[in-house]
Amino acid sequence: MKNTITMGNDEFILYVRKNYNCSLTNDRIGKLVWSWILNNSKEIDKIKDIERNVPCLWQNSRLRKTFGFRLPRTASQITFNRKLLPKLFSYLDQLGEIYRADEQFDFRKRIEEEEHKNMPELDF
Repeated sequence: MKNTITMGNDEFILYVRKNYNCSLTNDRIGKLVWSWILNNSKEIDKIKDIERNVPCLWQNSRLRKTFGFRLPRTASQITFNRKLLPKLFSYLDQLGEIYRADEQFDFRKRIEEEEHKNMPELDF
């Protein structure tokens, strides 16, 4: 078995979105995770072990199982020591708890707000 694993920020974002109503943006979660991995895995080569802007698999899915999770279209993939996974997921749990939003995110409501914000007001 290999000592390393390649995972993308999209996987970490999905974990946080599925388990917590987190107020952090996807970009912020991704940067915090990157920083954590780089600080806890000194052997990472920032050129060789990080692949940026990789399309996320769920963008091609017709099943739409991830609808409403506010997931990214592309993400960076990072190769790191698999022994870090338990500590990394504990860190993701901390992020989800610390940055918990008060109000549940309603994806459909947000779409409706976006659709209606450009409509002209009618005055009868």
